[in-house]
Amino acid sequence: MATKAELQELLDSNTEEDNEIDAVFVFDLENKAILYHNKVSTSRGKRILDNIESLNGSIGKLKGINNTLNSAGTDTQLEEFEFGTFKFSNGLLNLYFVDGLRAPIAVGFISGTPEGLGEFLWNSRKHYETLKPMLDKLLAK
Repeated sequence: MATKAELQELLDSNTEEDNEIDAVFVFDLENKAILYHNKVSTSRGKRILDNIESLNGSIGKLKGINNTLNSAGTDTQLEEFEFGTFKFSNGLLNLYFVDGLRAPIAVGFISGTPEGLGEFLWNSRKHYETLKPMLDKLLAK
């Protein structure tokens, strides 16, 4: 069984690589709170980590978006929603939404620069696929 310490190690290792990922967080959409986030980052990621708790208010408003986008996908025959990428003037945010755990969650990856979108997306997907089985065990109903 995965432990919280193993999850923390994985989150930290995601941001220690040269991969455009400066912060990673796991967010409980039901309770509008960050459950886990990396503690180690590059100097570029430090400004993000210093403000990571501020996401509680903004990301918390996305509860239900997964169901909404899944419905849109079904209606248009695009099928199941997988993730959303948001570009800001000073960075990137990639969010994966996960249902079926003890609460709906979002797994977020943040880059402190808008450059390197392709590498950021590729690495976010790779790290999400590594994180997901661990979250399935830690956050099971």
